[in-house]
Amino acid sequence: MQDLSNTAWAFAARSWPQEPLLEAVFGQVVLHSEAELSRSVSLSRAELQDHAFALVSLGWVFGFTACRPQNCRTFLAAQLRLVGAELDRRCDASARFAAVAPRRTARGEHGLGAGGGCGPVAAAEPTVVVERPGMAVL
Repeated sequence: MQDLSNTAWAFAARSWPQEPLLEAVFGQVVLHSEAELSRSVSLSRAELQDHAFALVSLGWVFGFTACRPQNCRTFLAAQLRLVGAELDRRCDASARFAAVAPRRTARGEHGLGAGGGCGPVAAAEPTVVVERPGMAVL
């Protein structure tokens, strides 16, 4: 999925003629996403997060360009809800509803408390949920 997202993003960012390409990318995204999420139980948390990031990136592409495949927004939103539901399902029910105090990391960012990423984080400031080179999810 990430390769499809990267290709679409590169064409959109360069403002190259892209409608046939993006229509084809969206068709492949539908096939790949549905196939991947049909085996979501066997995907790691990192794989689910990568999948969600690719879907969000594609949402940006289709929002940024004039290309709007039919049902694109609906499909991407539904797929993101499935990823979120799978991640929520994996959380311990007690951790999902427990208030988790934020902690500061060595670099001064807020990190997740003892809940390990499940449930709400009681913080007045944004909390870094995923941090990777070139990407941070608050």
